[in-house]
Amino acid sequence: KAAEQVLAKSPTACAVTLTSLRRARVAGSLEEVLNEEFRVSVACLGSADLVEGIRAQVVDKDRNPRWSPATLDDVTDDVVAQFFTPLGDLELGLTAPQPQH
Repeated sequence: KAAEQVLAKSPTACAVTLTSLRRARVAGSLEEVLNEEFRVSVACLGSADLVEGIRAQVVDKDRNPRWSPATLDDVTDDVVAQFFTPLGDLELGLTAPQPQH
């Protein structure tokens, strides 16, 4: 039942979330994970699927989002990678604490 609920969500968001979790598992610090999470969050704000999800749930209330792409199989690695692109001057910029001597 949980899998059905997840699979009903944006395929792009599902793929990005899985990638984010996998990258967080091997990250060198909490700060690195938070910087990347900020990057992904900013990218999500510009996602067509965010707008479509709001349309389906809040505006039209038809509860029938038309995701783009429509399936997980159609989500390419390049699409996922775009969510992790550095933001330049807009980066969160957290740094790991320096060891005390």
